[in-house]
Amino acid sequence: MASRKRTLLKVIILGDSGVGKTSLMNQYVNKKFSSQYKATIGADFLTKEVQVDDRLVTMQIWDTAGQERFQSLGVAFYRGADCCVLVYDVNSSKTFENLENWRDEFLIQASPNDPDNFPFVVLGNKVDVEGGKSRQVSEKKAKQWCGAKGAIPHFDTSAKEDLNVDDAFATIARNALKNESEEELYIPETVDPRAGLYSLPPDLYGSLQTGCGLAFLLGLCFSALPILTGDSLERNVRRYQSPDTDESAENIRWSVMGVLSVLPFINPMAWVFAALDDEEAYLLYYSLAFIYALPYVANGFELDGFALLSLLICTLHIQLERIAQTEPVEVELPSVLRRLVGGIPKAVRSLGRYSSRLGTELGGRTRSAEEARKRRPDRKYLEERSRETRAELESFDKRRRERSQQQERMWQEQQQQQQQQQQQQQQQLEKQQPASHQQQKRQKGLREKEQER
Repeated sequence: MASRKRTLLKVIILGDSGVGKTSLMNQYVNKKFSSQYKATIGADFLTKEVQVDDRLVTMQIWDTAGQERFQSLGVAFYRGADCCVLVYDVNSSKTFENLENWRDEFLIQASPNDPDNFPFVVLGNKVDVEGGKSRQVSEKKAKQWCGAKGAIPHFDTSAKEDLNVDDAFATIARNALKNESEEELYIPETVDPRAGLYSLPPDLYGSLQTGCGLAFLLGLCFSALPILTGDSLERNVRRYQSPDTDESAENIRWSVMGVLSVLPFINPMAWVFAALDDEEAYLLYYSLAFIYALPYVANGFELDGFALLSLLICTLHIQLERIAQTEPVEVELPSVLRRLVGGIPKAVRSLGRYSSRLGTELGGRTRSAEEARKRRPDRKYLEERSRETRAELESFDKRRRERSQQQERMWQEQQQQQQQQQQQQQQQLEKQQPASHQQQKRQKGLREKEQER
């Protein structure tokens, strides 16, 4: 086996927004600097091939957004990193203080195997601003912080002046190589790099050759069956005795199929032409067309030995089919074998007729279903009818509520009338009572008072 090695380094650049992460990456990769600030959205990356200690490596540098609203987008890019670059602005102490948060966030999200020894590099950018007079973070303070975190390399850089940019990224590449394991890509010598787009692996292509060879043999046997059973002789004798077809059209058909069969890449169309002219065995012919097209498709449409062999077999197969259908050839076989083999073409033709009837029936059912679908009211009509029905139901419910309220009022009025009538009757009874009855009441009351005394 032939092999080649490829080393890919993934480098992540982190830091607050505006510290110059994108400018450092563009200066190192493209040797360009732009004074116009444009915030990075999500993440972006550039690649560069560099030579590190006699080794050619590809650095994939990921520039992530420093704004808080984009930090969640960069989390997915942390994993698989070989080195992390922490960038701050030497003219802003806040960006330096946030390096601790950026480092911790990276270790949490990236989850490296050995967090204590994961390679970091710190870059203090924009040392060129005002000649260094506006600097708020001294180099000594930055190096003390880096030393406390495990001797992290530190560089003062300027993306605008291209100061220490190449040296910093060279150190980044060397530290990343310590964390990177080489990946070997094995290319089998048996695979032709010039193979077509649809070429198959050798094992699968060999299996396809075996399968196609068996299919070719079965196709030849099916075409030879009418000759072996004598069915071809009987059919052609009857055709010559009482011709019912146009001989010139038949000759043109076989001439076209013969020409198509000898043309590379076009020979499967001969069987398609035969399928269009035969309603009983069209499924068999379409299958043969597919089988004879496989050698070209499987090898990326290139003429190899197997494709040429299939072309030769196709030409012989077409001629055998022509002889079986047009020439009264007689082959002597034992009667038992003749009867046994004779049933196979009939079964194939019966299957073809059954498939044709089934297709016709399915087509009829499909047309009936389509006509039924067309006869059904459309969706707009159903929606209108539904709205009308809902309106009728709402009107009916409204009338029912009105009738119920009217009946309730009538019942209350009747109750009030009955109460008034009862009160009137009570008053009349009180007026009609005799005076003696009232005197008896008074005397009774007097007696009760005397008793009490």
